[in-house]
Amino acid sequence: QALQSISEQIHTDWELVVVNDGWEDSTEKIITDFKALHPKQKIKYIKHPKNQGLGATRNTAMAAATGDYIAFLDHDDLWEKDHLSIGVKTLSTEKTDIYYSSVSVFDSTGKSDYWEWGPTTEDLLQFPNSIYARNFIQPSAAIVTNPFLQRLGPMDTDPHVHFCEDHDFWIRAVILGGKFSHASTITSKYRYSNPHAATAKIDLMLKMIST
Repeated sequence: QALQSISEQIHTDWELVVVNDGWEDSTEKIITDFKALHPKQKIKYIKHPKNQGLGATRNTAMAAATGDYIAFLDHDDLWEKDHLSIGVKTLSTEKTDIYYSSVSVFDSTGKSDYWEWGPTTEDLLQFPNSIYARNFIQPSAAIVTNPFLQRLGPMDTDPHVHFCEDHDFWIRAVILGGKFSHASTITSKYRYSNPHAATAKIDLMLKMIST
């Protein structure tokens, strides 16, 4: 479903980097079949020899990407057809470094939208201070310009920020002076699962950033 949502993008000038984080599954065959259906697109498949975690997996993908913009998509999330087109246009027009939209949260079947999730009006008014309090930027809804990404560097793979490496990433972007654009429309869909221990680690993560 994730691959299908990429193939349906209005913005057709994309490359795809898929990173398998050490899992023995059917991912490689799925990508091989997808490449056969899209022979004109640049598609790369990389497999870690062993599981390294979300941060390292995204870092591998970012390092292998060659485009002017880096757009994240977790394997169980989806993009609306205009995600890339709106994101790229917004970044170019507003001269910002990071684009993100709120997300439509849906269930495991992919059929039922539950609610909209993202920054509140107050979060946007108080930005960037509000991002320190909670993470309202879902990675699959974000696009980063490659020049800014080169300045920002990779996601932190320290075990202390495991499950909240993306929150750490956005905070470091703010500290670096990154400019953010929030879309007025939803361009990404997030598949709901029960939260784990990520929020319990936010205080420690903020402490590490400040030291």
